[in-house]
Amino acid sequence: MLNQQRYFSPSIDDLKKRVESNDFLWILDRVLPIDWEFYYKPFLNGNSPDLVLLSPGRGIVIMQFCFNNIDFDNLLKRQSDKLSAIKREIRELYCPRIGGQYMYSNLKSILVFNKIKKEDIRLNELRKRKEFEGLKYHEGINTNDFLKQENLKKECPFLFQERRISKYFAQDMRNWLVDPDFSAVEQKPLEIKPNTKQNDVIKNKTGVRSRRITGPAGSGKSLVIAARAAELAILDKNVLIITYNITLINYLKGLFFRYLRFNLQSRIQTPKVTFIHYHGLCKRRLGHLEQYKEMWKLTKEDCNSDNEDSRMRSILDEKLPNLLIEKGDTCFSEIYDAILVDEGQDFIPIWWASLLKFKTDTGEALLCADNTQDIYDKSGSWTNLTLGLAGFSGTPMKFDISYRMPPRLTKHAADFATKFISLNLRDLPKSDKQYELYDCEMSWVQVSPNNLEIKAVEEIKNLALKIKDPKYSIPDTTVIVDDSAIGMKLVEKLESLKFSVAHTFDKEHERSRYLKETFFMSNATIKITTLHSFKGWETRALVMVIAHMNNKKKYPVFYSGMTRVKWHANGSILVVVTSVPEIAEYGKTWGNK
Repeated sequence: MLNQQRYFSPSIDDLKKRVESNDFLWILDRVLPIDWEFYYKPFLNGNSPDLVLLSPGRGIVIMQFCFNNIDFDNLLKRQSDKLSAIKREIRELYCPRIGGQYMYSNLKSILVFNKIKKEDIRLNELRKRKEFEGLKYHEGINTNDFLKQENLKKECPFLFQERRISKYFAQDMRNWLVDPDFSAVEQKPLEIKPNTKQNDVIKNKTGVRSRRITGPAGSGKSLVIAARAAELAILDKNVLIITYNITLINYLKGLFFRYLRFNLQSRIQTPKVTFIHYHGLCKRRLGHLEQYKEMWKLTKEDCNSDNEDSRMRSILDEKLPNLLIEKGDTCFSEIYDAILVDEGQDFIPIWWASLLKFKTDTGEALLCADNTQDIYDKSGSWTNLTLGLAGFSGTPMKFDISYRMPPRLTKHAADFATKFISLNLRDLPKSDKQYELYDCEMSWVQVSPNNLEIKAVEEIKNLALKIKDPKYSIPDTTVIVDDSAIGMKLVEKLESLKFSVAHTFDKEHERSRYLKETFFMSNATIKITTLHSFKGWETRALVMVIAHMNNKKKYPVFYSGMTRVKWHANGSILVVVTSVPEIAEYGKTWGNK
């Protein structure tokens, strides 16, 4: 007898078609408290666990199945390592509010054994071996224990205990188990013009398997990535969308679901699209390995030495990607029908090569880049030789028009790039004539270092007066800074004035990481983050607070920031508040409207 009151994903009707009537899933349904939600084989951003149980009052339980004893030790290790990787991503990415003192009671993992003799399982024996160290963090139960509630209570009492944990971490998890709430996604189709290069890439009717695209800020590269992924998703393809920037993932995810739901009118329940940043993928696929753990221990021990930077570069640019190539499939064996890289100027050739290891032989590979925004100084690694080895031949496809920026800003952005960015890196934006009527208010405020934060707060407060739109509200404001310490001071000052603020700053690294991972433009608050974290996003109203511009590597960062402003029918605005003398002369040109 199925419990009609319980939440199932997929629905009960779908599960009846996929799961036999005597399966342990239905036994679990019969014996567990009603508030447990059942998510059977959810995609979970490419992790694909066998079963997830979720309850706001009891926690989260991840289950992996071991249903045969052929090469049992290797099967057990693989499933154990996968459970550990999934739990780590839940804590760090999907549900970071589960951390702290409640982490171990809120997040449990179970290895489920079926048709395997108890004497063959040997969990206590295997836990003593170094290679099975992760087993001590997982429970192990036999499906025979499910038959009676008292047996299950004895083996896994946490399934029945009430802990009355906050509802918020449960909602964090649901956002990854099922499609997002469309109150958090702009409910209208993405604007894509027919008969354009962008549309050609999205549809890919010619079946191009390897493509490199370059184009200036706002030319539609991120949109193409998200829309192409959606086109592949409705064909049931397994797609990897990958970035360097952590915060960009949420932006791409929003674009993807807008195109999927409102352009394609698709209601597929679990699109097989993984959104992750490069080093998150490395951690997922390598985090269980001793080589990976030792790699970072060395860095921590030498953190005060003079060669710390070169050691870190050696790890990130050589050891880590080579380890991914060598052992990236020992825990997760998934391969992808398409690998789509956004902000490709942040990547180096060996990272790209390490990704291609996980692409099917007939799959697609797409890399989009804008060297004018090369804020990490990576473009020099892409030579004719490395491009050829990466599978690229000839010149890249070129997107010329900036569909994001209003014409006035496009002109000033091009002027800045011409003046401050090397000729070989420039990809100057061109205006779309249809936006010529849309105004962009631009204001340059040059101040002394002592007055930077005071003047920045003043400009934020007065933004609504400058934009001249009666429907504009302060929560539409985004503030980006080039110094996290200044960002924290601005947050404190604005909150003391009773402004609600969403930001990405904290002295604790893990807390700051969580704030980046949950940073959404849909929050009804003022948004404050760094220039690096906002790269790839867009906003109608932007305040840039700039304190440092002491070398040429800073200029692409500034350019990337100013090109985040998007046209709006009722006007957009960019305000720069800076104490940097090197760009003061350029700022004076903004007075010429």
